[in-house]
Amino acid sequence: MIYQKNPSVIVNNVDDTYIMIETNKGTIINVNEIVNIIWESDSQMLDSDKIVASLLDLYDVDLCELEKDISEVLTMLYENGFILELEQ
Repeated sequence: MIYQKNPSVIVNNVDDTYIMIETNKGTIINVNEIVNIIWESDSQMLDSDKIVASLLDLYDVDLCELEKDISEVLTMLYENGFILELEQ
């Protein structure tokens, strides 16, 4: 699945806690370092397969577990309006 970052979202780091704010709706969530790494990537497009591959390079984790975790994170971000699904 490929998503696009919502341009109305800002991310702040407050005392090592990452806070995402969707400025149109006023939705605020705390996210972990992994979500921040995903968000801070250079691309505006978020491809779940590419995210998994890049995180496998950084962390010693099980591929299936990582794919499940990334899917859950992207679903949560999508459902809360932080990312937008791209039509293919």
